[in-house]
Amino acid sequence: LCRELGALLHEGSSSSVVNVSSNLAERAIPGMAAYNASKAALNQLTRSLALEWAPQVRVNAVMPAVVDTPIHATRGMSSEQVAAMGEMHPMKRVGKPEDVAAMIVFLLSDASSWMTGTVIPVDGGMLAG
Repeated sequence: LCRELGALLHEGSSSSVVNVSSNLAERAIPGMAAYNASKAALNQLTRSLALEWAPQVRVNAVMPAVVDTPIHATRGMSSEQVAAMGEMHPMKRVGKPEDVAAMIVFLLSDASSWMTGTVIPVDGGMLAG
C-alpha cells in the first residue's frame, strides 16, 4: 500500500502514514513465527520509509498488544477469555480500539509534525516489563 500510494503522498502538504504493527514484533510468542517476523519487518519498513520519504511524508507505526476486537471470536475465543488476557498487561485490562485509534489520530495530525520513524507501543505497559 505504501509503495502504491508513495507518489500521491509526496504531492500532499502534510502527508503522514501510520502502520499498525504489534507488540509481538518485540515480544515473540511460540506458534506465531510468521506473524512475529512480519510485524518486526513492518517496524523496520516504517523506519526505512521515514528516512526515504522525509521531509515530505512522515511515517510512524503503533504496536498494540491485546485489543478487544472481533478477531478474537474468529479464533474461537469468548469475550471472557479475551478479558482474562488483561492480566498479561501491567494496566490489568485489554486495550480498547479507541486506545489505539487515539494514538493513530495523533500521529496523523499536525500535532506530531516533528515525529517520523517512531514505533510506539500502545500496549498497557506490556513491553515495559
